Amino acid sequence: MGTNRAELSGGCFGLCRNVDVVPNGRCSGIGCCQTSIPDRLLYYNTTLHSLTRHSDVWHFNECGYCFLVEEGRFEFGGAAHLSTSYLDFAKRIESTMPVVVDWVIAPSESCATEVNSCKGNSSCYDVDGGGYRCKCNSGYEGNPYLDPGCQDIDECNDLGTNPCYGVCINTLGSYNCTCLPGSFGDANILNGCQHVGAKDSKHLMASIIIGNSFMHILICLCSLLHYVHHIAFNKHVLSLKLTT
Repeated sequence: MGTNRAELSGGCFGLCRNVDVVPNGRCSGIGCCQTSIPDRLLYYNTTLHSLTRHSDVWHFNECGYCFLVEEGRFEFGGAAHLSTSYLDFAKRIESTMPVVVDWVIAPSESCATEVNSCKGNSSCYDVDGGGYRCKCNSGYEGNPYLDPGCQDIDECNDLGTNPCYGVCINTLGSYNCTCLPGSFGDANILNGCQHVGAKDSKHLMASIIIGNSFMHILICLCSLLHYVHHIAFNKHVLSLKLTT
């Protein structure tokens, strides 16, 4: 393995004398081993050796394999992987195991000097270790490195990702979702819009409740005033009788 500054080396060691002891789902050194590699590599080379030329495991494991794959994506299949033919195993790896390519534009430059390399509707971001990449702005898709750049996404044509339960209007980089005429609320959620009549009914019901409350308060106040006035009148009559 090598970078633009130095050459590196790494490896792992695995043992397997009996297929019955090979764990399923773990690449932990029994039947399978793995090692991480640093980023920013410019090239790599792999070698694979068997101490006994597979002579002691030939009856269940004819070949050894070595491959580069995204970290965390390979799940060791245990004995099933060891007994699989080379062609079947190679096809499975090629079709299901992705390789991550770590790349940058202009390793010795940055966005400050090379921002023009990012085309329309895209932005530039620096990468640790030097260089930069371009990415489409929010609401846009396409290739930010080629003219004319990124294109607007019509969110109204993809309502599965951008649900709108009203009127959807696409805009540059976004979209607007409003309730149908004659209704109000939030059209971005199911049953979020209500007819204006329903709103008026709610207002009418609230007015009736508030009106009834005021009537009860008014009646209570009137009754209380009548009671107080009645007591005051009786006291006045009683005082007149006592004085006479």
